[in-house]
Order: sequence, then C-alpha cells, then structure tokens
Amino acid sequence: MVATFPTSVRHWTRYAEIEMSGNSSDNVKAIFGRCLLTCPFLELWRLYLGFIKRSNEGKGPEGLSELLKAYEFTLDCVGHDLSAGSLWLEFISFLGEPDIGTPAFSALFPSAVAGQEESQRVTVLRRAYQRAIVIPSLSVDMLWKNYERWELQLGANKMFARKLLDEWRPRYMAAKSALPLRRNRLNGINITLLPLPPGVGGLLQEQQSLLWRDYVAWEASNVQRLEGAALSERVSLAYDQCLLPQVHFPEVWLDYAQWHAQTYNNTAAAVQVMVRSQKALPDCLLLRFSHADMEEAAGHMEQASLVYEGLVSAIESEQAGTDSTERPLDLSVDQAGLVWIQYMRFLRRTDGNTAARKVGSPTAHTRSGDPRVVQYHPLMGGRQRNDHQERCVHRS
Repeated sequence: MVATFPTSVRHWTRYAEIEMSGNSSDNVKAIFGRCLLTCPFLELWRLYLGFIKRSNEGKGPEGLSELLKAYEFTLDCVGHDLSAGSLWLEFISFLGEPDIGTPAFSALFPSAVAGQEESQRVTVLRRAYQRAIVIPSLSVDMLWKNYERWELQLGANKMFARKLLDEWRPRYMAAKSALPLRRNRLNGINITLLPLPPGVGGLLQEQQSLLWRDYVAWEASNVQRLEGAALSERVSLAYDQCLLPQVHFPEVWLDYAQWHAQTYNNTAAAVQVMVRSQKALPDCLLLRFSHADMEEAAGHMEQASLVYEGLVSAIESEQAGTDSTERPLDLSVDQAGLVWIQYMRFLRRTDGNTAARKVGSPTAHTRSGDPRVVQYHPLMGGRQRNDHQERCVHRS
C-alpha cells in the first residue's frame, strides 16, 4: 500500500506500529527513513520519538544526546501542529531534568561553559518556551502559565522577568485568539484520507479539497502577523499536510511554490517545491512548464533550459525505445508536441529565432509525432516584432 500511496499516513503509521512490535530495529529505521520527511503527521512522528527513546534507553549520556536530536528534529518538522503543544511541554520538561555537573547535563548542554551551566540552560529553555507560546496549539494556555511561572521563579532579576513577560504576552494572546479559528478550520479535515487523483474520491474528496484550501489560505493570511521563519514554518506545514491526501492535485503544488516566490521572493524554496511536485506528478506538464517559467523569471536560463531538455530527452528516448536518465512519460502526441512548441518559444525568447528554428526544424515533426510543431516552425520567421517584447511580457 505505501508503494502505491507513499503519502498515506494511515498506512505508514500502521506499518511502523507492526514493525515496532517485533524486534527488528533496522526495519523500523528503514520505514522512518522512507516516510518521515515526506509525511508531517504528528502521530507518526510520535511513534518515531517513542522508537528513539526505547532504542537509547540505558545508553546513558550518549542516548540522551540522540534523544535531544530527535526532539529537536521533530519539533522543527511538526512543532507548529495544532496538537503539538504537549510535545513542547514534554521537550521542556526533558531539558529541565538533569542536574548541573552530571554527565546527563553535559549531554543536553554540550556548549555550556564551566561556571555558567545554569545560564546556558535558562537560554535554551527560554528559547523553547518562546517558540511554543506563539503557536496556536491546544496546550498554548498551559505553556504560557508554565513559562510565566518559570520566568518569575528564576529569581535573578524580577524586573527583567516581568519586562520579558510583558513583551511576549501580546504574542501569546495573538496565538490564543487564533486557536479557535484554527481549530474550527481543522475540525472537518481528515488528514488520513487516502490520496487519490482528482475526481476519483467523489464528493468527500471535493469537500476535503475545499476545507484544505480554506485552511491553507487562512494560515497564509497571517492573522498573528508572524515574521520570518515562524511564518514560513507555519504555512509550509499547512501546505505539506494538505499535500498528504492531495498529492495528486497540481494546483496545490503550484500555489505552494508561488507562495514562496511571492511572499519571500524565495525562488530557491519555490523551485524545491516544483522539483518535489514533478516527482509526485511526473506526467503533469503544467508543473514542468511552471518550473521552467520560475527559473527563467529568476534569470536562471540554464536551469530553465534543463527542464525543457529533460522533457525532450524523455520523449525522444521513449519513441526510440532507448534508455533515458528521465522517467518515461505518459504523454499523448498532442502533449509531446506542446513540449516542443514551448521549448521553441523559450529558445526564441532567450537565444533568438535561429536557435528556435534549429530545434523546430522539420525533423521535429518526426521527433514529436505532432504536425503542429512543423506548422509552428515557419511562423517564427515572420514574427519580427518581438523577441524583446515577448520576453518582457513573459516576465511581467
């Protein structure tokens, strides 16, 4: 099932539970290695943490160090989940357990300087609390109460503690206010739904698609006025979780990439999303062409050209029956012809008509199987208005 539905978190979770009930830790590690990074599902990540705890039980400081890495890894990936508040509480308790001067303390705070161990722990705990209290999770009130009590009990400087709490209270209140809005939008969503192609899942799939889009749009609206990494992590998690049951929906992938490109002008992150999308939907030309457009708009002409060249290579190799580095594409003759035409248009914009006409020579008819390629070829010679104009329109 997981080979057919690689983003089905219900099946990955059950698969991991079955293997964990046995004694083969290698099998469990292999399962988590295949699914964790592509499945930001909190319950699956809790299983992973439980496995790391059991695997390192009795290993002393070395085991604690591994568990610390697992906690940090998990919170970085799913720490913004609605139900992740209890995980933050667990992590904070874990950091506060070891006594100063013990091997356990050194394992959790390896950079602590002699004589300043408690200061180092305070810094780490404060950072953890402050990351957690701005997330509208089900445990946000408890996290704030614990943080407030912890700051006031430090005893070093009550005035500084109250000033810090006054600074962070509005951020906590913003998260508290966002919680019911977030919870209401997530209430009807089923993240464990089987990831089926559009139109195959019936009315339930249509309803879930609308609910997911409403939720993702709400997260992207940034009602808390988050900045930088906090906003990026929150919205990215919303999209990544949406894609678990909706991995076959190209518009979701495209929206995700465009959000990175338009919100942060982060072409690298947008391209990374497009690369992921093409692995999930290799035959979707919309995603391939959009990837090339993003690279071209960013001035990465070589990378844009590689997208088209990869498509052309796969089409030619499939038609010739030869091996290709690209996965065979399931394209119709019309779609294959469209690839050639888009490639010629790209070359005309970037290298001029000569390069485009060379690629679009009459042999392209045979290579693509689509007569429109040859029909388009002579049209380029009469379009003198415009290499510059089309380039400007394309990038605007």
